[in-house]
Amino acid sequence: MTGCTLVSTPLPANSHFQPASPDEHAKVSSYPYLEVLGSLTYATMGMHLDISYAVRSLAPYTNNFGDVHINGLKHIMQYLSGCPKWGILYTRVEASLGTLMRIGLATKPIVGQYRGMHSSTQEELCHGC
Repeated sequence: MTGCTLVSTPLPANSHFQPASPDEHAKVSSYPYLEVLGSLTYATMGMHLDISYAVRSLAPYTNNFGDVHINGLKHIMQYLSGCPKWGILYTRVEASLGTLMRIGLATKPIVGQYRGMHSSTQEELCHGC
C-alpha cells in the first residue's frame, strides 16, 4: 500500500454494506477477500482496536462480497498505512491502592523503546491486575 492516498478514518462516514448480487460477486470472486479480512482481524486483536468496527462491518460478506466490500477493505488498509507506528502500549504502574495496568494508544514510535518510555497517549485506561 505504499504510495496510496491516506485516509483519516477506518471507514467512510455512513458506510452501510449489503450483500452483493450473484452476478457482481462472480465478477470479483477471485479477490482474496477472506485472506485480507483475516489479516485485518489479526491486526485488530493485536494492535489496532480502532479498526474493529470497520472489520466487523465487512466480516458477514465473505460469501457474497462485491466491489463496495473490496473498497471497504482497501479503505481500512489506507487508514492503517497512515498510522504504521501507532500501537497499544502496556505498562505497570505502582499506586497506593496496588499495582495497576496502564493501557494507552501510543502515537509515537514504540519499537525498541519499551523501558523508560514517555510517550503521549490519546487515551489511558487503568485496570487492576
